[in-house]
Amino acid sequence: MVEYLLYKDASKDDLIEKENKKNLRNIYCPVCNCIVLRKNTVIANESKDEFVATVPLPGHNDKFNFAKESPFFWEAANQLIFENVGVSKSAGDGKRYLSCADCDFGPIGKIENQTKYLISADRVRYNK
Repeated sequence: MVEYLLYKDASKDDLIEKENKKNLRNIYCPVCNCIVLRKNTVIANESKDEFVATVPLPGHNDKFNFAKESPFFWEAANQLIFENVGVSKSAGDGKRYLSCADCDFGPIGKIENQTKYLISADRVRYNK
């Protein structure tokens, strides 16, 4: 059984490798046991982006208590980096969103300009 860590219970130093800015832990869906990304596969993108303005929050769930703005994103070079991820059809504004491929929970991230795959750091779990 994998023990999980939520973003709110961790520091950035627990999640981001200092030298190369890659993820130190495997990244999981916040609902099921599906692995979304393996460790050392994505880079922390700390640019200020108003996630809430472009991606709706999932329904209320006291277990997760997501922030209105993402603290930072994990940026994947392409879709093939993911272990399991679902991609939505293009929304009316042309944006596409990412979800868990197993349970369809989301959005956990978004695609920008058809080339940037971003996962919100606080909308996923991490292995301890």
